[in-house]
Amino acid sequence: MAVGVWLACGPESVVSDRAAADVLDLLTSSRLEVTIPPDARRRRPGITVRRRALDPNDITIVNGLRVTAWPRTVLDVAAVESPKRLALT
Repeated sequence: MAVGVWLACGPESVVSDRAAADVLDLLTSSRLEVTIPPDARRRRPGITVRRRALDPNDITIVNGLRVTAWPRTVLDVAAVESPKRLALT
């Protein structure tokens, strides 16, 4: 599913937030979320698009897919999920 989201939003997009957590096996989520550069303009029904600049260190490649790196993903998800849901064991 994440591959389709990434393709729909363009090559400069990065799977992020809960969708990245799902790709990184940190959390199970059906949310479709990507980050695109601040000057990019994309809207896709059913996909949450965030516009922000990401440092190159905040991006990793997983199976050919651009995804926010583990530390960035944890920070993003911690801002929107409950502490109980984030318990990493």
